[in-house]
Amino acid sequence: MASYLTDGIKIRHKSGTSIVYGVYCGESKTIIGDGVSYPTPSSFAMAHHNRARPGRRVSADGWLECKCEIGERWVTLDYLRKFVNTITSDDSDTEMTTEEDLLSFYQIPATTIREVHIGDFL
Repeated sequence: MASYLTDGIKIRHKSGTSIVYGVYCGESKTIIGDGVSYPTPSSFAMAHHNRARPGRRVSADGWLECKCEIGERWVTLDYLRKFVNTITSDDSDTEMTTEEDLLSFYQIPATTIREVHIGDFL
């Protein structure tokens, strides 16, 4: 995640009508939500599903289900991961330190970003 996210960037996950927020911690390379550290986006998403809709899910793909806030837009983590991987083959050179670095690096015009929910395809 460190190759795609900056320290302190907000992470959001929806499960039905329930929404939880976390923050990416660059030092521990985890998502912190409700005082708990999650090592992956999928573990963050799965914990939320288990709380919001107990007994209804057995897995989650946090890269598709979680979004991060860039500027005033929410973008799927998978979108960021794919974008970085298309412009560099060495992810270790792309680590960001601030949200400004992230915005500058991605150079994504606000008009090209739209929210896509995995539920739109189910």
